[in-house]
Amino acid sequence: MASSSNVRSLRDRTRDALSWLACTDHRQLGLAHLTLIVAAMFVASMDAAFSPLIAGSRPDTAVDLLRVHGVVMVLLCVVPAVPSTLGNFLLPSLVGAKAMAFPWVGRAALALHFAGFALVLAATQSGATTHAGNATMVLGHAGVSVSWLVAAMTVLVLSSALDAVNVLVTMHTRRPLSVPWRALPTLSWALYGASLTSLLTAPVLCVGVLLVVGERTIGLGVLDPQLGGNPSLLPYLLWLYLHPALAGAFIAAMGVVSHVLAAHSSRPVHGSMGPVFVLLAIASAFGWGQHVYAAAISGLVVVEMSFGALLFQVPLVFLMTRWLAALRAPIALRTPMLYALAFIAHFAVAAPTGLMLALPNLGPYLGASTFAIGHLHYLAAGGVVFALLAGLHHVWPTLTGRLYDERHSKVAFIALLAGTELAFFPMLILGSRGVPRSALGASRAMEGWQIVSSLGVVLTVVALLAAFGILLAAMVRGERVTHRSAVSGNSPEPSASELVAGLRP
Repeated sequence: MASSSNVRSLRDRTRDALSWLACTDHRQLGLAHLTLIVAAMFVASMDAAFSPLIAGSRPDTAVDLLRVHGVVMVLLCVVPAVPSTLGNFLLPSLVGAKAMAFPWVGRAALALHFAGFALVLAATQSGATTHAGNATMVLGHAGVSVSWLVAAMTVLVLSSALDAVNVLVTMHTRRPLSVPWRALPTLSWALYGASLTSLLTAPVLCVGVLLVVGERTIGLGVLDPQLGGNPSLLPYLLWLYLHPALAGAFIAAMGVVSHVLAAHSSRPVHGSMGPVFVLLAIASAFGWGQHVYAAAISGLVVVEMSFGALLFQVPLVFLMTRWLAALRAPIALRTPMLYALAFIAHFAVAAPTGLMLALPNLGPYLGASTFAIGHLHYLAAGGVVFALLAGLHHVWPTLTGRLYDERHSKVAFIALLAGTELAFFPMLILGSRGVPRSALGASRAMEGWQIVSSLGVVLTVVALLAAFGILLAAMVRGERVTHRSAVSGNSPEPSASELVAGLRP
């Protein structure tokens, strides 16, 4: 009898595991995306942690590890972080829908996300760690690893585009007609802006991928200088995609922070902020030129790109003032709120440093140094990752029906905040002193700051593992939620479903 029970239990567990591979429930899809993102984040973080340790004896390998870190972190973690996880968790309830518009599209996006993860790992382990802007190295690499990397980029951008289509169609078709657009919560507007950015820029990267494939297979002659092509076209196309895509990820992160601030303070962040996120999404398409200031571009284009980057700062100032206004009310310093406050602090660093990189006289100098790396990490790690953790800690009790350990979560937050500052602020200092990107981990003059940065990276990795481990432990053996007040924070900003139900006037 016991043996039969064990066999039945094993059969049930196997069936439950296989059901995740064929799931179309938006919450399960969000959890599956989160698992892939955490796994990719661990791989990227370990690459960054080990790189300084071998920089002295094997500098080429150390640089390769940093490039692997960049590829994995951007394509697999930052861009899909909020839309693929919290978007799947929260969007239907925010707009008053029972589920996403296209469940099978969500499943296809998850399959492409998994395939892209496998292809990136295969490519990077085989040597395809070329910098995105070096078209000559990409076209001249004879191995199959670059082909895998190109395939991975195509698959991942298609995954993000499918998720974007699902978000946009859900908001347009599943929103009750009785709920006007202006009544939608700010997070839904942020997801709309991020999805719009992802969908509009996806064809740009696909064009770049097709050009690379054409050059490597039939000698198309558009990029290869030996055939009369212009290799500078490739970095233009890549940054035309990457800059708006990263901006879209940050827009979604700002929506999460607005949602958490409204939940843990007594003052809602009003829905009139919604169009600001769409304006940010549009403005993000005009600042990509700051990454190619060193290329042969005209002065007029430099001025236009600089103006676009400066235009992007205007709505950010408006958002900051609204956040600070929300903080004037009594706040509950629970774990989600702590992550949101840390996001605002990092935002106060990332915004002015981005402004400095956008200036034509400073951009070429700072962009070639570790200053640009520090700025990017304040956006990605200090911005998107902290916003993701704020949203996860906020929604986890409702999503899983179990409470996480508040004390342990705060300890993990403090460790992550300390590790982030120790790891990335020295990069800004080193970059302002002229240390180039290629010398990161190899400059003897700045060895003290680099040791501090390396220790910060290690602490960040440990803290990230602890933060996600606490959430996983809560899912398995956390205290069950017995009443609504046990959930960490109830937003005073009504969702569309609450408006339809008449719960809010």
